[in-house]
Amino acid sequence: LSLSLSLSLSLSLSLSFCLSLFLSLSLKVSQYAVAKLPSIVEFIVRESYNHFARSTLRCANYQDLHKEMTGKVTKQLASLGKTQWLSLADALAIILAQWDALAAYFQAEANSGHADSHTIRQLANLLSFG
Repeated sequence: LSLSLSLSLSLSLSLSFCLSLFLSLSLKVSQYAVAKLPSIVEFIVRESYNHFARSTLRCANYQDLHKEMTGKVTKQLASLGKTQWLSLADALAIILAQWDALAAYFQAEANSGHADSHTIRQLANLLSFG
């Protein structure tokens, strides 16, 4: 009985240690990957979100354009959270899924004449190379 209990306890501690080690390594790998990610990717995600977060009219205009281009309702862009490495994958997946519509939107904004924002022109240029 004590051998069985000892073996069970040892196995449980080994599994717990392995899980803890795995989670710790996953965290380190994720943080390293984000640190090495080109700053352009972070800029596109952050500034695209910021552009629409500041105006419901911009959101409505973009939603109309996206629906016209794809026939689908847009998924709201995600922001980068305080733990950037956790939120970046979701935010980037949304950007990639809407790349063409975002490129068209920011290109139209940059060409409209009333969009004098340097950020809008940068986003238009970066997204046009997709």
